Amino acid sequence: MASKRLVELKRTAPLLGVGKVRVRVGESFPVTANVLADNVDSCAVSLGFDDLALEEITRNPNPLMFLGPSVRDEVQWELRGKKAIRETSVRINAVGNGLPQLSEFAVEVTR
Repeated sequence: MASKRLVELKRTAPLLGVGKVRVRVGESFPVTANVLADNVDSCAVSLGFDDLALEEITRNPNPLMFLGPSVRDEVQWELRGKKAIRETSVRINAVGNGLPQLSEFAVEVTR
């Protein structure tokens, strides 16, 4: 019997259930998640955000690429408020062998 393919993404910061993240222009906050994938050739994890309102300051690769068949790792970026906006979304996407996972949260950037 063939092993089942699996891709899981669990955001660890900002915490799930916290609601909208609020930061001031110039302030930063971490975005981290645990990635688990089994029986995949590779897994790509990317961070999506409005680059007019936010900027990624860690300069980590985007997307981060992991080789299979098994992946157990943490991904981490740091975002900074760049321009005031009432609400924008940040998305973490993980895809391995066509199996997608998504974690999304709202951010407000104030002056």
